[in-house]
Amino acid sequence: MSLSATPLVSVIVPAYNVAPYLAECLESALAQTYTPLEIIVVDNNSTDDTPRIARDYANRYPDRVRLLHQPVQGAPAARNMGIEHARGEWWQFLDADDLLLPKKIERQLALEPTETVPVMVVAGCRYQKYSGSGVYRVDAQAPPLLSALRGTLGNTVSNLYRRTAIRWDETLTAGQDLAFIFAYAFAQSITYSPHVDCLIRDRPAGQISRQAPPLVLGAVFELRTAMAAALRTHEPALAAAHAHSIYAQRWKMLFRLAQSHPGVALRRYAELGPPPVAWQPAAADQIRPMWVRLFRLWSPRRFFQFVYFTHKIRTRVRARGDRLVM
Repeated sequence: MSLSATPLVSVIVPAYNVAPYLAECLESALAQTYTPLEIIVVDNNSTDDTPRIARDYANRYPDRVRLLHQPVQGAPAARNMGIEHARGEWWQFLDADDLLLPKKIERQLALEPTETVPVMVVAGCRYQKYSGSGVYRVDAQAPPLLSALRGTLGNTVSNLYRRTAIRWDETLTAGQDLAFIFAYAFAQSITYSPHVDCLIRDRPAGQISRQAPPLVLGAVFELRTAMAAALRTHEPALAAAHAHSIYAQRWKMLFRLAQSHPGVALRRYAELGPPPVAWQPAAADQIRPMWVRLFRLWSPRRFFQFVYFTHKIRTRVRARGDRLVM
């Protein structure tokens, strides 16, 4: 699979104010059964104990851990700095609040080789959120580019990436992982791993997905619009065959946006335009048929208003239930 029998793997850890999580994260990287391995921690202007913890690990493991400082804010800039200093043939990105299981890298590099050396090993992951836990799995049967557009072609931490010229887009305000994985998917050289060997954890605060919905969801909507345009330009047959799903992925952003800002969702809908004739999202698009039926029956304005009030009522009922439990 690799360019050498035992390729060096660079574990790149962007770190910003993650003092409560960083030691456990680095221990999970150090516990990997695969060697050779280097760990690059990129401090991103932390104001807590993050730099001290990272420096302590660099001093204790000078042959395995390095500490860098990136003054440009944001995980993409930190990851890009890690890439520029990485010596490995493969990159393992590891957010500082997430964990690798011990055999993660070993299992992914031990997969049966294909005719061409893959640029990305795609895998699912376990997750632990404030609202519950479970497993994200990948669909190896779907075209990789479609899965990347859907956000189901693995994720930043679960995948393993071979060194390429691809870099993280530092101009994006959201969806950077979508763009990065989509760029790799265009290489058309991917291997899927059946193993689930990492844990994605949500912190109680600071999750971008729960902040400023018009900005975040709007940015992802624009990104998916650009991805759809790229598919139509470079893979017209695939884009035509999956036009309903491609539309659905942009529509979902507006559905989520309507839950808090129906007016903004309506304005964005003017950019999206009406769905394909007899629009029918695939099951993998994860849109309830009920919402599609209502969307067909009503005007966009009425539909987005209904989504907003329905979500508001459900939120109040859920909050009341939580108070009663407490």
